[in-house]
Amino acid sequence: MAGFTLFFFSNTDPKTQTVSGMLLSIVCQLCQQLVHISPSIIEIYKQNISRPTKKYSWSVLWILSETFRTIYIALDALDTLSKEEKDSLIQTLAEVSEELTLKKVNILVTSHVEPAVLGHLERL
Repeated sequence: MAGFTLFFFSNTDPKTQTVSGMLLSIVCQLCQQLVHISPSIIEIYKQNISRPTKKYSWSVLWILSETFRTIYIALDALDTLSKEEKDSLIQTLAEVSEELTLKKVNILVTSHVEPAVLGHLERL
């Protein structure tokens, strides 16, 4: 089974302007596509219920990458992020690229052309 997610970085909604929010959204979307949620995901959720962190989302994404045959992630409007969040996103995408490549995670990013960002993404 393949998992599909879409995240839109909206400059009018502060909740969509963080990498942590993006990761949490991706994890939630993927979990909603499952018939059965792994007990390890439920345990991680119980430990982080009040304030999910990037580490929490990363842990769950790792488990989900073992559950789905392939995961497709579409990230839209990258150009609306602040410089700090863009840098954080690029770092996160590099981590995903390194750690989950063998797990068949495919990422599509859309943005207005920004040479600095484009240079980083081309290396991934």
